[in-house]
Amino acid sequence: LRLLSRRAGGRQRAEAGLPMAPTSKRSNMEGSAHDLISLASTADGQNSVVSRSSSSADEASPLLGHHGPSFGTLSALTVEGIPVDEEAGPDAGEPSPSALSQHFAALRHLPSLEARADASLAEVSDSVLRAMHKSSERYKPSVKMMLKGTPLTDRQEHVDWLVQAFDVMHFSDVALFDAALVLDRHSANSIEEHMSSSISQRNLLAAVCLALKLGSREDMVHPLRQVVTHLGRDQIPFGDVLHAELMMLQKLKFCVSTPTARDFLEALSARLQNLDRRCMSLSEFLLQLTLVDPHLHYRYPHCVLAAAVLALAMFATAAPPDAYGALLEDLALHDDEAENDLVPCCADVHDLWVQALSRQDSAMQPYVQHLCAKFEHASRNSVSSVTPPKRVSLAPLFGSP
Repeated sequence: LRLLSRRAGGRQRAEAGLPMAPTSKRSNMEGSAHDLISLASTADGQNSVVSRSSSSADEASPLLGHHGPSFGTLSALTVEGIPVDEEAGPDAGEPSPSALSQHFAALRHLPSLEARADASLAEVSDSVLRAMHKSSERYKPSVKMMLKGTPLTDRQEHVDWLVQAFDVMHFSDVALFDAALVLDRHSANSIEEHMSSSISQRNLLAAVCLALKLGSREDMVHPLRQVVTHLGRDQIPFGDVLHAELMMLQKLKFCVSTPTARDFLEALSARLQNLDRRCMSLSEFLLQLTLVDPHLHYRYPHCVLAAAVLALAMFATAAPPDAYGALLEDLALHDDEAENDLVPCCADVHDLWVQALSRQDSAMQPYVQHLCAKFEHASRNSVSSVTPPKRVSLAPLFGSP
């Protein structure tokens, strides 16, 4: 279940170029941005999609997004098998609704239909966030096991390719994080299997398939077969990719819709929409930067990681002090102890930010280069050029000593 996903409002896309999938475990990704294949703009059908285990409604709420259940069946709400606590609202003796719940409730009388739809989250937002956190922690992959299944250099190459391909195709960042998480979880569960180059390519495309099937309709402009065939350089049969997808589903016991760090970033941003427009873009940049470092990306709970990139972005864009208070309040809705890891996580993300832009680690430079190119555009507020602030403790901003 996604609490907050991208608003509807389709993006017009002309013919798109596609970077090629790696042809070997050590393929050169440097020239992939220049080696693009045009994708035909005509679409004559869509492939059937795999349903998310938590989705039972035939149409998604505008705010819950592309795979959330309707609020007509609240008793059945689950987040990947974690029941949403229906007694965690005001009717169950809670002293008062959270500030986030009040934020949504205040939208009920606005003229906008979308705002009134968002207001329906007021009664469930708190319990959904806690359920998302439990689900995320339950299914978070072991980095040790993951790197046994896929060496670090190979994983960096895969993530680099995903960022390039999704950017060129204008696929959503939600789908990007979905694909990366599915791929990492599969690697952590495949340590006893030999991963040849061809198998790695099929698994990479299978993860893309799943992310697109389970994601927004906006990402499915072209037929899936056409997209996957072009991403595979017309060298990997679509049937082989679907077979790899089925094997991946079975390996993960068909549990492929667990919340990502990107989902928590959206949830924690709900009350921070009036900040400097660069703030949200910078937090997106920093969160995608952590993808290249699995040790950091999975070291902390993803709600904490999302809060840390938001805090750093707020600090870099001179956000008002009350914004930090709102962030802490909403973070506490996920887990009572989450605040304890926030300051150390901020420091680790800041170190990665400085390291990446100073080109101290040559292994991650291809990824950093492509990510900076993605976020240098005006649509991303050119935040890749923002200089990291000097290393200072953010603890006082959160009321810590």
